[in-house]
Amino acid sequence: MAKSKQNFTHQVIYSEKHHIIVPTPKGWARENRNYFSNYSFVDDNVPRTKEIEEQLDKLNFTKAITAEMVVYHEFKN
Repeated sequence: MAKSKQNFTHQVIYSEKHHIIVPTPKGWARENRNYFSNYSFVDDNVPRTKEIEEQLDKLNFTKAITAEMVVYHEFKN
């Protein structure tokens, strides 16, 4: 029997100029295309969520997982 895939809501949360920004990982990638030079962001030519999450890990975003969500967040001191 095949293992069922868990479906989560994925969010990225960060602050910018005293505003809280909450895009999806792909929305964050569109706003930060410089990290994904192999993609044109036209139609389906966008990085997969797993690749985006790997980049967020490299940037030291904190990852939190609940039963319903995967959240990456970054708040600067």
